[in-house]
Amino acid sequence: MRFSLSILLLYLSGYIFPQAGSSILPKNNTHFLVSPKYFEWNQIGTNNEYILSISQDSLFSLGQTSTINTMNTYLNFQDTLTSGKWYWKIDAVNTPVDYVSVINNFEIVDFSSLSSLKLWLVPDSINCTPPNGPLSSWVDISNQSNNLFQNTATRKPILEDSIINNLPAVYFDGND
Repeated sequence: MRFSLSILLLYLSGYIFPQAGSSILPKNNTHFLVSPKYFEWNQIGTNNEYILSISQDSLFSLGQTSTINTMNTYLNFQDTLTSGKWYWKIDAVNTPVDYVSVINNFEIVDFSSLSSLKLWLVPDSINCTPPNGPLSSWVDISNQSNNLFQNTATRKPILEDSIINNLPAVYFDGND
């Protein structure tokens, strides 16, 4: 029994337990085309009220910071943020003495402002024709009009739903 217990303690000593309040989503240094729609973090204490702070200022100055209170360890975010780098952190109303807020960041990128962008393909039902199955065309949204077309039925890629993180993807069979 002593041998098994020492192995368990050795195993647990190498395990990194998540820090209270540490971010889960969005991941640090993530890039988005639009505002993230979901924030999630680890619990701080018990039965706590959380304060999500979002700012383009890494110091979270009062005039430039939006705050949202919630009783959950997640938030469905409805606001629209402008392009640029954003910082976010979680605080708790009843913060434990040893808690230090972790500051994370994400960036909203406006690809249409990149003059050197030659092609931008988004695999979705808006930009792909037909909206599911073998594609005849795929619209370039870079404002360069480099649209893709395929008339040969056996060479058409296929738009499939819920492939990567529950989002659509275009499948190329690799044979043609």
